[in-house]
Amino acid sequence: LISKIVKINYERNSWKKVESAFMRKRYGDAVSAAKDIASQFNTKNPIVIGAIADICANHIKPKPFPDVIPVIEKLRDYKLGIVSNTPCFGLESLKDFFKRFDVVSLSCETGLLKPEPDIFLSALDSLNSKPEEAVMVGDNYFDDILAARNIGMDAVMIRRPSSKITWQEKRLYPKTITSLKELPAYLNRQ
Repeated sequence: LISKIVKINYERNSWKKVESAFMRKRYGDAVSAAKDIASQFNTKNPIVIGAIADICANHIKPKPFPDVIPVIEKLRDYKLGIVSNTPCFGLESLKDFFKRFDVVSLSCETGLLKPEPDIFLSALDSLNSKPEEAVMVGDNYFDDILAARNIGMDAVMIRRPSSKITWQEKRLYPKTITSLKELPAYLNRQ
């Protein structure tokens, strides 16, 4: 929705501007976030800012895909962490979900965005793990897969056939799954 208002397509550079604008900190209100996003696209138009603020306040409602929780339950023998570029809006709905993880590293809390190495390294440090002992599962080649591999982690790309995904990854990667249900089998081969 935000991309339509600021008239961007989902090319990487444009979307990274949106992420950088409002996923690096916690906002006290949606209007402040909207102003930061609008400024990235050189506009102070109050109609644009109001529309973005409405999206931030009322339409960002993240929830896990249906295959996520059942697979997490199967992976209880592993240390689990989340590293995510995410805005601070709508996170209340994930409170119980986050309890399933040993570490939750969100860009809005750390001030770091993937593919910055420190967001991964900080999460690994909190897990008391080394990069070579970890596997990153992500849906973005540059921010998840390449970033993890650059610090020595293994990586698995998930390419979901869903219209609910804002970023459709077009890069090919040999370790690709289409559902998280495939992950336990991959990890057992390690």
